[in-house]
Amino acid sequence: AAPAAAADAADPPSKVWLEVKGAKGELYWHNRETGVSTYEKPEELWTTQEKADASTGWREYEDADGKAYFHHEKTDRTVWQIPEELKVARNMLKRLKEMGQAAAAAVGAAAPAADGASVADAEAAAEAARPSSVLLTMEKKTYATKAEAKEAFQEALLAAGVRSTDAWEKVTKMIAADPRAKALPSAKERRAAAKEWQDRRRKVEAEEARKAEMAARQRFAELLGECKRLDARMSAREASAIIAADDAFGSLRETLTQGVRDDIYLDWASDKAARDAARQRAARSRARDAFRALCAKAFQDAGGLDGSARDTEWRALRRGLEDAADNEAKRLEADEGESEMAVAMAQQAAVDRMEVYGDVVRDAYKMDDDHRADERVEGRRRARKARLAFVALLGSLRREGKLRATTRWEDAARPLLLVNSTEYDNVSRARFGSTPRELYEGVREELLDELCELRRKVDKALEGEEEIPETVAELRAALDAKGKDAAVLLEGWCEADLQLGVLEAGRKRKRSRQEEDKEDGELEEGEAPPEPKAAKRRR
Repeated sequence: AAPAAAADAADPPSKVWLEVKGAKGELYWHNRETGVSTYEKPEELWTTQEKADASTGWREYEDADGKAYFHHEKTDRTVWQIPEELKVARNMLKRLKEMGQAAAAAVGAAAPAADGASVADAEAAAEAARPSSVLLTMEKKTYATKAEAKEAFQEALLAAGVRSTDAWEKVTKMIAADPRAKALPSAKERRAAAKEWQDRRRKVEAEEARKAEMAARQRFAELLGECKRLDARMSAREASAIIAADDAFGSLRETLTQGVRDDIYLDWASDKAARDAARQRAARSRARDAFRALCAKAFQDAGGLDGSARDTEWRALRRGLEDAADNEAKRLEADEGESEMAVAMAQQAAVDRMEVYGDVVRDAYKMDDDHRADERVEGRRRARKARLAFVALLGSLRREGKLRATTRWEDAARPLLLVNSTEYDNVSRARFGSTPRELYEGVREELLDELCELRRKVDKALEGEEEIPETVAELRAALDAKGKDAAVLLEGWCEADLQLGVLEAGRKRKRSRQEEDKEDGELEEGEAPPEPKAAKRRR
């Protein structure tokens, strides 16, 4: 029977579970048989007190200050004072330990003190003092309902560390010392309750295993990044050889299969290659910007677009710029630690540097064109403002009666103080728009148009009059005689303008009429007079 019992016995939990300390000091446990790793302490490694606490559903924790608090897993309740049921369980555990010590003392007393005593008598005394019998006697309990008994039995399974994969024979051995193992009366009920509990537990263990694997994967990826010998350009086989020789991957090599490790490495290598490529692109971009700054300085030192640089070609500046780039690369590596940028600048191709210099020259021309365009816009704005000011000056001279429709530019410029005035100077200096004379002639044209309109009004007012006024005074009198307010009609017009625009036109009509009358007097007897021109026009 002894060999069979040895075959059924399981390995001690301390040999199955391996306690591992991570690189950052965190503890996790690795199962040698299942290959599962977890950050939660396995139930098989719980101490007697931890098992006693777990039977009540309460667990003890410590906060950041080291103060103890208690949390119930099922009700999610947290308290600072030790719960009463936890206190009872711990007191009972204490009494059991004391009773175990007493039993050990009894065994020592029952040992043969003389040659006549037998070993069988000592074993009988030890069996009588076994604490498990005392425990069964103390914990014997009657449950009110079958559901309560079933719950107590399943709590015993949890306290004993039973897993979902354990066989029924192993389960019975693991919970044999717990009085709650007899909560259900029949073996069939106990086996059915154990199967139900293991089915529920299987999901929990699967989630725990998934979390443990995810933690192992994450830790494996972190170790890949910390390993200086690995390169993203290596194949999975080359990386596997390095990982196998590195002690840091020891526990993870057992937790993760070779295929999983290869997949993690390939993902890590792909990400690292992408990061390295992005970093190198950024270094090349910064090196290009640094060389561009050197080209811009050399271009400005040569005078820019206003100096010899306008006609300077790349080959004339190439040697000096390449020397400056080499010196800048050395400075970046020595003073700023920009080794990647320094390498990128030192490795710049000649055609790339020529292209950068060409960009600098093109940008200079573009900036010059933009500046000239801005100057043109600003010049047009100033010219328009100056023209408006000059026209306003002409308007004020007109209202004062100084500007007449009969006055030409040559006769008005100096007498009216237009020349050398601020408004005149601003318009004269403007590069865009009309000249002062053109603006003056424009205003004069408007006056002449208004004068023609006045003449039509006067002709209409004096229509039918035989006598045509010869002077301004006669014109005013004739208008007043017709019931027209001459002061209102002729307001704002000087005598010279009226003489030119109104009276001179009247005199022309008078002379035309006299010539017609003279022609009428020279007609022969019986000859019909010609039709008047006015009648022809009316017809």
